[in-house]
Amino acid sequence: MGKEVEALFEDVHVHAELAHVLQQEGRWAEALHHARRVVALAPRGSVLHLWGYAKAATIAADMGRGQLAHRFATVYLALARGASGVEQYTPWVQQAMGIACYQRGRFREAIAWYRRAVQGFARCGLTEQVAVASSMLAFNLARIGRPQRARACLADRSEFPESRSYLYDSAMTAIHMAEGDHELAVSSGRRALTASGRRSFDFADAAAVALLVSRALRALGARREATAFILSAARFAVRQRWEVLAPLLPNRGQRGGDMAREAAVSRGRGSAHPRDGASLCPGCG
Repeated sequence: MGKEVEALFEDVHVHAELAHVLQQEGRWAEALHHARRVVALAPRGSVLHLWGYAKAATIAADMGRGQLAHRFATVYLALARGASGVEQYTPWVQQAMGIACYQRGRFREAIAWYRRAVQGFARCGLTEQVAVASSMLAFNLARIGRPQRARACLADRSEFPESRSYLYDSAMTAIHMAEGDHELAVSSGRRALTASGRRSFDFADAAAVALLVSRALRALGARREATAFILSAARFAVRQRWEVLAPLLPNRGQRGGDMAREAAVSRGRGSAHPRDGASLCPGCG
């Protein structure tokens, strides 16, 4: 019996390691499979069991599967009440809930979850992740027309991990758009999209920024270039599914809008996995 328990313990940890590594590589379907195995195999209510739900929620959020992320996160939060040893996982789940709400167009709910995530990461001493979550919070605040509040919540660029400083530019793109400064929105958007080393789980961010740049270019009268950014956004979002693009479309739920028609290509299937930052930005070299 002891050997069987030991083997089971080893199996769970192998699945946990694979879930984490595969998520970092953008191999979400495989990562989610292994996170589910952790949930299925770990003793119910154990730290590892809750970790499995937390990991599954973050993977689903990365995939653009908002409803699934919401479901995993809800179970985790229920099980985590009163549990010890899981405090460091909770902010990640709160962030995943924010992403899930954002992807479903529920921006005010997303803002509430991102605030909790920022506070939770701060309590855990994860300064760089505080900055990352602040960019998501600021993006959503700008999205509901509160650019001044967004500026106040956004961490300084120097606080972001160097490999993900493009998220600061992404948030500033949304802020400039909310302020009606289309030229600055295009400038910061290009900077965000030309950054090298973009992580696969930030392609959804790239899609959102590309759509904002497109809207800014249209306002400036550069319709042809705007269309190129729409198509670029669609390519980034293919792997994250349609719901990633839907919140940014001004004509969602309507028929006949240019952006809605052009971005509908994202409903298709195919591979859209740019390997360098330059390819994310049409005409940026």
